[in-house]
Amino acid sequence: MNFFDRFSFRQILVTGFGVVILLLVSAILQSWSLLEHLTEQSLQGGAQIVRFSASLQTLDERNVDLERSVRQYLLVRQDNYRRALEANYQQALALTEQLEKQPEVPEIHSLLKEWRAISLSLLGSLDSSDADNSVSIGNMLSSMSDLQNRMRQIGQQWAENKNLRVTQDLANYQMQLRLQLALSTLSALFVALLISWYLIRSVQQTKTAIALLSDGRFHEAIQIDGSSDMRQIGAHLDLLRQRLVEKNKSQEAVLCYAEQEIRLPLAAVQNGISLLSEEVSGKLTEDQRAIVNILDTNFTFLQRHAEILADLTQKICNMTEIQCQPIKLGELMRLAVESRSDAVRESGVDIHVDLRSEEQEEVRTDVGKVLLMLGALLDNALDVSSAAADVILAAELQADSLVLECHDQGEGIAQDEAARAFELSYRKASPKQTEVKIGHRLFVAKELALRMWGSIQLLPSDGTGTHVRIVIPRQ
Repeated sequence: MNFFDRFSFRQILVTGFGVVILLLVSAILQSWSLLEHLTEQSLQGGAQIVRFSASLQTLDERNVDLERSVRQYLLVRQDNYRRALEANYQQALALTEQLEKQPEVPEIHSLLKEWRAISLSLLGSLDSSDADNSVSIGNMLSSMSDLQNRMRQIGQQWAENKNLRVTQDLANYQMQLRLQLALSTLSALFVALLISWYLIRSVQQTKTAIALLSDGRFHEAIQIDGSSDMRQIGAHLDLLRQRLVEKNKSQEAVLCYAEQEIRLPLAAVQNGISLLSEEVSGKLTEDQRAIVNILDTNFTFLQRHAEILADLTQKICNMTEIQCQPIKLGELMRLAVESRSDAVRESGVDIHVDLRSEEQEEVRTDVGKVLLMLGALLDNALDVSSAAADVILAAELQADSLVLECHDQGEGIAQDEAARAFELSYRKASPKQTEVKIGHRLFVAKELALRMWGSIQLLPSDGTGTHVRIVIPRQ
């Protein structure tokens, strides 16, 4: 007994669905978490790029304002220009300090320090009117402009790298998301297949057990593996099998006992009638001779019914297990006709075999039971047909079934009697006797057809004879 066998069919089914749902929900939540993380990272990266680019742009504007203020101050040397210059310098200095506080681009920090150093020297050189000093101020302004260009290039390169990293992260997250979804889906599929295999195995074993019972193979023990309730069903089916075995044995014993009990009195009656007919006890009068003839006639009728009972007993005993084997269609029909060759010669009836499929085409079926069915139909046809009449025995292989038909030229069965035709006690008028009992043979054919998962029916024959069709599966 494995781990799953401790639980019931319903518990395993509910648990399996629960695990599959949890795996799929887990995959959805993980995907949602990855999407949120990627969205947040993209927003943060975009905000950093915007903030850094805005700071560089503002510093570039302040640097232009500072250069303009320096040139204006050097040209007019008035205090208001000096105050505007220092105001631009303080704003630019504040921006450099703000950029230094942003850790995203550490490469720019050294340039910012160099820019502050040059700008501080620039302010210190403004009060001198020396010509060389004017050249030095121009060089410092040029250096500051170069530093600004370098910082702008570094900022652009950093923004491009940042966007590239975001794109790479997006591709990585997409691949990770695919892997997670694939893993979760495969895990859910594996769990579903495992549970399905475990449950279907029990269902298939149950189906096989029911088929064994339907086919009459009662000697094979039934055992169903799986959950606790499926094992319990298997135990109940095996108990049913045992009871059916006992019932069949009891029925066979009763039938055999009844047959034996009938045979002994019949033999005694036959001996008595023979002794009376031979006048062993004395010469018979005409009235006594008439009585003996009546006894002999009724004994013959009773003996015939006893033979029918014996034949029916033997055929019922042969209805137990289905044993399929391959046989060619033509060979099957030949065996059916040969099994009644003696009766055919005595009756003078002609049997015509109508093969509606290829003679060499093969069918897999229980040959013994098919021959019993065809024999029962032929016996009825021979009993109800007059001499020189024709009996058509037809066979056809269809896609999934074997169709057998027997059509005689007797009086046929009326439509209102069709429902009673398969009863054991059903009788029909015969040209050879007052009436013949044919219901028991149709009953045997019907029981055999049903045992083989087939069907039997009386077809309309336009008032000409009895037309019986049997359809059974090919396998």
